[in-house]
Amino acid sequence: MYMEFTHYTSKMRELIILMEIEKNSTITQNSLAKAAELVPSMVNTYIKRFVEEQYMKKSGNNRNTSYFLTQKGFDYKNYLLISYLSETMDNLLNIERYMKELLHNMIDLDNKKIILYGAGK
Repeated sequence: MYMEFTHYTSKMRELIILMEIEKNSTITQNSLAKAAELVPSMVNTYIKRFVEEQYMKKSGNNRNTSYFLTQKGFDYKNYLLISYLSETMDNLLNIERYMKELLHNMIDLDNKKIILYGAGK
């Protein structure tokens, strides 16, 4: 199963950029790049495509640019967000099923103690 949103895929980056612009219409491309873990030139590529696809409009000059999501942009952002949430729920349900199966197998093997250890963030 291919996951669109687990890592920083193009879909995830699109969602991040659109959500950041929705929160702050005067956000800089540098700030968008940090949020989406991209270089600013790639953010510019996304923005150009969003404007071409009529997901957003931009106004101003290079130093004072504002971005505005169109209705089509809001709809696309919401589609991405729903897809992200759906994928996240599917992942959580798969983890739950896996853990239940694992724990039932351990009980069947008469394991009396289980230690859960987590590493990472």
